[in-house]
Amino acid sequence: MINAELRPSGGVAGSGSQISLAAMRLIAAPLTGLVALTLLR
Repeated sequence: MINAELRPSGGVAGSGSQISLAAMRLIAAPLTGLVALTLLR
């Protein structure tokens, strides 16, 4: 499990989310693929 700080994007609700390149590297996600993330409170 990885702890991360989530910040609002400033866009319209439901308009999608972004993840930083540093976070993609941390979870060893492929940079050319789609990754499903599960967020817990």
